[in-house]
Amino acid sequence: MIVFLFWLTVWRDPSTFDVIGRRVHLFRIFSPAYWAKYSPWMIEGILNYNFTRYYLIAAVLGVGAMMIWDRGRPLLRGFVGGWLIMMLLYGMIFSDYIYQHTYYQMPFLFLVAFSTAYLLWHVARACNRRLKDRSGYLLIVAFFIGSMPSVVASVRASYQIMDYGSDVAGEYLKKRIPGNGYFFHRGDVQSYSVCVVAQKKCGWPRDISDFKLKEFKRNVEFITFCPVHYFDRLPEEIKKYIESHYHVVHMGFIRSESGPSFKPVTLILQKGGQVNIEAFMRGRMPRQTIVYDTPKGPVPLFVLEKTEA
Repeated sequence: MIVFLFWLTVWRDPSTFDVIGRRVHLFRIFSPAYWAKYSPWMIEGILNYNFTRYYLIAAVLGVGAMMIWDRGRPLLRGFVGGWLIMMLLYGMIFSDYIYQHTYYQMPFLFLVAFSTAYLLWHVARACNRRLKDRSGYLLIVAFFIGSMPSVVASVRASYQIMDYGSDVAGEYLKKRIPGNGYFFHRGDVQSYSVCVVAQKKCGWPRDISDFKLKEFKRNVEFITFCPVHYFDRLPEEIKKYIESHYHVVHMGFIRSESGPSFKPVTLILQKGGQVNIEAFMRGRMPRQTIVYDTPKGPVPLFVLEKTEA
C-alpha cells in the first residue's frame, strides 16, 4: 500500500494519474447503492472464476477460527487483522476496479489460501485426537477431491468468455475512422478490445450533456455496442437522441443456441439518419466472416453491413 501511494503521488505519469484519479472514490464502497449494483458481478467473479464456493466458505470459517480459537496467539490474530484492514483499504481505492476485472481480486488470494489451510489442518488434527488415529487427514484429501470439479470449471470459465464480433467490428472502424479519431463504445469490459483492434480511442459519456459535448469536440461519427443489449439498456434521454441522429451500418450475429435463428452480438451506428434495426435486417441474409474456436466448439460469426456506394 505504501508503494502504491508513493507511485500515485511521486513516481507516476501525470496522464495516468488523471485517469486513475477520476476513478478513485474512497467512500463509495460503503454505499448500499454500490453493493446493490455491483455485488452480483463481484460474487460471480469470486465464485465462478477465482475462489469457488468451497474455498470461499473454508476461508471465511478459517478466518473466524483464527480470530476466535487462537486468542492466545496475538501475532496470528494481528496478521489476519492486518490482512482484513488491507482488503478494506484496497477496496476503498479500487472500488471502481474490483467489480470489472476478476484479476483485481487476486490480492485476496493469499488470505483465502492461508485461512483455508489453517481450517483444514486444525479440523484434521481435532479429528485425529478424537479418533486417536490419523484418519482426520483423509478429510483434507476429501476436500481437495470434492473441490476439484469446481476448480477445473473456474479455470475453464475464463476461456469461455467471448465477445463475439468485437474484432470484426474493430476492423470495420479501423478502415473508416481517420487518424486519431474517436468513437463511442458501450459494452462489457472485455468488449473494449474493439478499441484496440480499431487502433482508436473510445469511451462512453456520463450523461446526455457530456455526450453532445464530446460528440461535437471530438467529431464522433460512430457508436458501437457489444453485446447489443447495451443499446436497449441506455438511459432514455441518450437512447432517444441516438435513435434520432444515427443509423445502423454494421451488425454481427452468431447462431442462437435454441435454434437456427441468428442472435445479434455487435451493433455499429453512424451519424446521420435514424436507427431502424428491423429495416436494416429486413430481407437480408448475414454472410459468414470468421469462425471462433471455443471450448464449446466452433462458433461462426455472421455480418450484415450497410451497402456502400
